[in-house]
Amino acid sequence: MFNFITIVIVLLVLGFIGWKRLDFALIILPLFFPAYLIRAKILFITTTLLELSIYLLFFIWIIRGPRRRNIFGPFNFPLIFLILAVIIATLISSHLKVSLGIAKAWFFDPLLYFFLVLQVIKTIKQVGRFFFALIISGVVVSVIGIAQASLGMVTSDGRIASLYEGVPNYLALYLAPILILSLVLFFKLSCEKAFIKCGLFLSIIILFYALFLSRSYGGFFAVIISLIIFFFFLPRKSQWMLLGAFLLVVTFFLFFQISSSKWQQFVNWRESSSTQARLQIWRTSLAILQDHWFWGVGLGQFEPIYQKYLPRYFFPPLEWVVRDPHNLFLSFWLNLGAIGFLSFLAILFIFFWQAIISLKKSKTSSLTKTFLFASVFGMITILIHGLIDVPYWKNDLSFVFWLLISLALVLKNIVFYQRKNEYAGV
Repeated sequence: MFNFITIVIVLLVLGFIGWKRLDFALIILPLFFPAYLIRAKILFITTTLLELSIYLLFFIWIIRGPRRRNIFGPFNFPLIFLILAVIIATLISSHLKVSLGIAKAWFFDPLLYFFLVLQVIKTIKQVGRFFFALIISGVVVSVIGIAQASLGMVTSDGRIASLYEGVPNYLALYLAPILILSLVLFFKLSCEKAFIKCGLFLSIIILFYALFLSRSYGGFFAVIISLIIFFFFLPRKSQWMLLGAFLLVVTFFLFFQISSSKWQQFVNWRESSSTQARLQIWRTSLAILQDHWFWGVGLGQFEPIYQKYLPRYFFPPLEWVVRDPHNLFLSFWLNLGAIGFLSFLAILFIFFWQAIISLKKSKTSSLTKTFLFASVFGMITILIHGLIDVPYWKNDLSFVFWLLISLALVLKNIVFYQRKNEYAGV
């Protein structure tokens, strides 16, 4: 009953804002990305606050929103094939209800948001507000987690999970790209208003501390590798600042973790270690892929097939209940087949290709260039994290993924029109 009342109140407020300013309603929606955890049942369909928010804003757009054509640009064909792959993966699934739920929550809903952002958002100021809304969302989730730690509300192994139902890795998957884009904005943003820089600095501290308390080594790995890459895109003075911060972070992490049982499990390659368990998952996933390389196993059907294959290679296994293959690329291929996997790769290729072209055409030290860097490094962090986990296959994570792509596409359009006006002498 509490969830139902909360959903009604939020939707009324969001609907009022959306009717007055649809762009502003879309901008503040990242604040509600974790709101997929607030669920309710309408008739026989389970839904979430995040999902209903998207449908409400789409309904408002239908009534009074702007209309634009060819908004997807070079993403048209990969998106068509990705949607086709989702449909096929749902139809071949042995559990249609589960697959329909995943198709709706992790593809249809975030793609609808992607569509609305491209239809409504058109200025650099609006793009900047999206990033700050996303950072605020991460900070709020982090503060809740830090408060849990101070109250002793941690998991059995001493980690925080914040809102994420006792799963610390979910928290790290959400925070890692937000932390990186916060750092990019802090180092790249030329701002005369000191409170913005101070706010970013404070946000970085909070996000980092929450990520540390989650004790997700995958999250730290993604952040560290992303920072190393980002280092080469900074001027010399900023490089020294980032290097100092990097060494401080690594020292802090190693000081508190190197003697912990989790670290010992991580570096220990014995048969009972967590690293060995992950290797078992990958080995079994590759075996499944050999037999299901074209069509995949069906959307959301990895676990039952994994349990069927696992005893052939490892018995007794270290982990029997495994929802996903702990690798973003394997996850797309196994769930969506070769069509979905190639579509995913094409979308990533076009994203980076378009971003590089836009960066080359952007004016030096422009806001457009700064926000493009934020989008690109947010995505780089997701992909690096995706080597050892799955930073897409969850409601909030899929929204972050498509938001970064949509903002990069909006920025590309801004650069294009700026150049067009310059050539026209405007």
